[in-house]
Amino acid sequence: MAKRNAISGQWTARPIDLIESPAYRALSLSAHRALSRIEIELAHHGGNDNGKLPVTFDDFERYGVRRKSIGLALDELEALGLIKITERGKMAKAAEYRRPNKFLLTTRPELDGVGPNGCGWRRIKTDDDAGAAVARAHSGHENSKAARGETPLKARGETPPMRPNRQGRNATTTAGQNATTIYISGGGTPIAEEGLAPPGLATPRAVDAPALGDALSSNSLTTLAVGPRLAWKKPVIRELFGAEKRQRLEEITQAEGVAG
Repeated sequence: MAKRNAISGQWTARPIDLIESPAYRALSLSAHRALSRIEIELAHHGGNDNGKLPVTFDDFERYGVRRKSIGLALDELEALGLIKITERGKMAKAAEYRRPNKFLLTTRPELDGVGPNGCGWRRIKTDDDAGAAVARAHSGHENSKAARGETPLKARGETPPMRPNRQGRNATTTAGQNATTIYISGGGTPIAEEGLAPPGLATPRAVDAPALGDALSSNSLTTLAVGPRLAWKKPVIRELFGAEKRQRLEEITQAEGVAG
């Protein structure tokens, strides 16, 4: 008869004193994931080969650690005494010359190569000690990057490239202005603020704001183009859809004398 507390399948244990320790609580999310991935590798080896556990950067990345964060995560784990890198890997263009790092887990004393005095995380007694260890890991990581000729963007006075917005277009602001392009829903390509229309469409013409009725403020409209999609330099009150949109478009075309 199976015990009531039996666990089916493979599992890994972490001592409560480890989970309560300042070292464990100081780990970043990337370091937590890296530690879990090394424990998974130990399980794949049937609980054996501690100290000879090969985990590649691809393994960490597939588990959810961003590639740029792997090195720092491993530095944190080492500084906090949760792992040891027993054999440094080697990068090479040819696959047959590449070697992954090999790891020793110090999370449990009963593991091979650990023993009662091998749990380095127990030497960190306070949150301040853990914070200092993490700071040393970050400092050492930055120094190693500098030694390799990698300079952070902030140190070069640069900023990361701007991410596109939800429509897939970069958000831009004209120098010296505070204009924002607002789109009324419709197919096709948006019309540029500078007055350039896509092929086959007329050049935008100025329209008096009162032609839009009470939906727009008297100073909100500066440039308008009639086409699959409308663009203004300044925001409108809201985005228009359905019957209300058709009504406003009819008012615009009537104000301009364009046949419907």
